[in-house]
This record gives sequence, structure tokens and C-alpha cells, in this order.
Amino acid sequence: MPLQTNTNVPPYYDDYNPLNDFYRVMYRPGYPVQARELTQQQSILQNQISTLAERFMKEGDNIVPGEYGIDVPVPYVRLSSITQGSTAQDFVGYTITGVTSGVKAKVDFATAETDDDDITLFVTYDDSGNTEEQATFTEGEILTSDTPNLYTAAVGVNEVSKPITSPPMGQGTLFNVAEGWFFVDGFMVRNSADTIALDKYSVTPTCQVGFLVTEGFVTSFEDPSLLDNATGSSNYAAPGADRLQINLTLTKKELNYEPYTGTITPQTESPNFITLCTVIQGNIQGKPGDTVKWQWLYDVLAKRTFEESGDYIVTDFPIKQLEYPNTDSTNMGVFDADEDGLYPPVPFSGSTDPISFADAEAKYSVQVSPGTAYVQG
Repeated sequence: MPLQTNTNVPPYYDDYNPLNDFYRVMYRPGYPVQARELTQQQSILQNQISTLAERFMKEGDNIVPGEYGIDVPVPYVRLSSITQGSTAQDFVGYTITGVTSGVKAKVDFATAETDDDDITLFVTYDDSGNTEEQATFTEGEILTSDTPNLYTAAVGVNEVSKPITSPPMGQGTLFNVAEGWFFVDGFMVRNSADTIALDKYSVTPTCQVGFLVTEGFVTSFEDPSLLDNATGSSNYAAPGADRLQINLTLTKKELNYEPYTGTITPQTESPNFITLCTVIQGNIQGKPGDTVKWQWLYDVLAKRTFEESGDYIVTDFPIKQLEYPNTDSTNMGVFDADEDGLYPPVPFSGSTDPISFADAEAKYSVQVSPGTAYVQG
């Protein structure tokens, strides 16, 4: 997508238009250089770079390794209170210990308190504590820490800790991305390493994960490092040119997912969002980091393979017949009955009405295991 920020505004006046077919700014002796000319020179070069890059890359493509992945399940602990003056982030990277249980855990990530949720710590348990059976903290117990200020906290209590719909301790889902560079708005834009919670209190989130793109101008008033750094000159520390900044913020968008039809629709549309991946019920769809930046080359290779060898199977796809209704622990049926004793309709049949046991028993399921085949190259 093109740059969203309008640069043809005071005091920049960048009125570059590629339809004018200008490719160089030709400065002349005896004439002062205009700020507009310097800005247009940058725009001409940027247009050349982005036009070439778009031949090989699409919006959101990963340029330099910015690997990402889902972390599930991750134990969480909700807190009812912490030492006054401390924050959730003060515990990250340190070890907390349960005074009652003796359990120890390292805090890997934390989220602040909101109107709906208490402070939540995502941890890795290191020590089972006073007894081998005690694997987690206990509700309401005091936690000490090895933070420099020795902050303390209290574990939440069931049906009191927010939200009351989930226990104060359980498992959630995190998403991590490493530092990298992505193709955004015709620019190669850096992202910082970051982590977000896809679902604090569930291991089966369904959402789109990506970057929220924000653009804006930065002045020397906002960033003093832009002041002239020519120490010893008369212009030292004087204001000068502003900067155009592009930031990538890791975020998620909720999805509506219909498991029987496989239909996926976003709940909201955002023009400033680029997608990294889609997560369905806790699983990343497709290969993490996979892009189509070289799709034209892939197409050439696929055409050549098909012309030489046609369609063929490299490793078989084992097929196994299974029962449709799951009636007990031994028949290995695929679908469970609901509280009314009814079963889901046949997936992708177009029907959303549940079926009776008699209808379900008359059907069977087919399990296809992974294999490898080349179709159309």
C-alpha cells in the first residue's frame, strides 16, 4: 500500500508526482536550493526503489529475518495486588516464590491491569516447592521476588480475581516476533522484538496477527537528537529538518471462525494493518514466515516440473476409516454429542443443523495422514 502520510503539506511541500516523469533534480549554479527540491529528490529515489521492490515483494513481506511463532501453552498467574509503586513489568525476568507453597517460577511476560483483567504474569515453573505434588502456586498466597526492590505480590482467588470466568491460574497463549525488516508502504521498515498475549486465559485463540503501521513526522522539539550536532560551529544545536517515521506495532485482530465450513472473516477492517499469520484455535495456518516474494520464480519452476513429470506422489497419503460418532473411549469416533445427544453435521456439507445418533452412526469419517505430492508442479 502507498504511504498514508500526506507530505505535500506545509512546511514540506513535497508535490512529487510520478506521472510527471521527472527522474532527476538538476541543480543550477547561482540559484538557491529549495527545500522542496531536496524533498522531491528523496521522493524520486524512493519511487525508483519501491517500484523495483514491488516486482519481487508484496506488502508485509519479511526482508531480513524477523521470525515469529506462537508459544502455547504458557502458565499464567493472576495477581490481586502488588507492592505499591511497582508495576507488572517490574517482575519480568525475575523469579517469584510462593511463601506458602515454596513453588518458584521465572516471569517471562506480564500484562498490566485493565478494567476487565487483573495483572497477569506468564511464567515458567522452576521448582515444585515444598511437596512433589505441588506444581503451581496456591490461591491467595503471597509471592516474593528477587527483583532489586524485592517486590511482593498476592495470587488472585477464584471467582474474585478478574475475569471471574477463568481461574486465577491456568494456561494462555503468547506470540513472539524477533527483530527484523519488513516491506511496508514501499519502504524497508524495521520492527523491534516483541511479545503479545493472543489469549491470556485460553490455549485455543482464533485471530489474525500482524503489525499496526503508524506514520508521522518527528521534529527536533520531540527528539532533541535532531538538533544540529556540529560542535564548535555557530549553528550548533539549531533546529533543522524534520523526519518521516514509520513504526510497526505487533498486534492482533479478532476473527469470526465457522469450524464446519472453514469460513474466516475479520471482525474489523483496518487499512493500516499488515498480516503476519492467521491463528485458528491455537494453531498457525501455513508455514510461519512464508512469503510469496519470489512467486514469479516459483511459477517458472513449477511449470517446468509439471512439463517434465506431470502430477505425481512422492510419499503416500495413508488413509484410515474412523467412526463418525464418538460413543465411548474405545471406538475412536471423531465427533462428540452435545448436551442434547445430537452430533455436528457433516463438515462442508452446507448444513449447520445437528444430526441424530442414528444418522451419525450411518456415517463414517476418513482420516488422511500427511504425504507429499506435486500437482501442476
